[in-house]
Amino acid sequence: MLMLSPEQSNIRTIMNALLTTEVFDNFELRACIVQSFARFDIEGALPNLGEEKSQTSYNTWQRLRPYVHNIIKGNARPGFMKVILSYPVTNISALQDASALFLNIILDKDSLHITTGISLKEWTPNKSTEEAWDEFITKFLRENNLIEA
Repeated sequence: MLMLSPEQSNIRTIMNALLTTEVFDNFELRACIVQSFARFDIEGALPNLGEEKSQTSYNTWQRLRPYVHNIIKGNARPGFMKVILSYPVTNISALQDASALFLNIILDKDSLHITTGISLKEWTPNKSTEEAWDEFITKFLRENNLIEA
């Protein structure tokens, strides 16, 4: 599992990319908690309305990002914010034995923590899938200038 705690100067850059740009738009939102003047809990699961089944069970970050941004916009930095994103496994051929790939972004007062996690289809002591996901996220964050090379 990758664990990053970016420098104070990068927190604004990362939060700006998360809330106002398309950087994370290909991710699905599993859950989001924002604590500012009130607590907001957002579940990313798509409702089952008897419609045709989509390829995924979750909304994209792109779809829900404006709502999260509106909760925060104009207010002081939230005291706590947790965003749990997942990346479509089908987009990374080397990670086909994973059933879910997670990216967790946690803002707690003046610190930011980024962690990764995976859910495997079958348990294995082999850590290669976890390592590949960590490498993918590290490269993704570097390519988007969110962490230093």
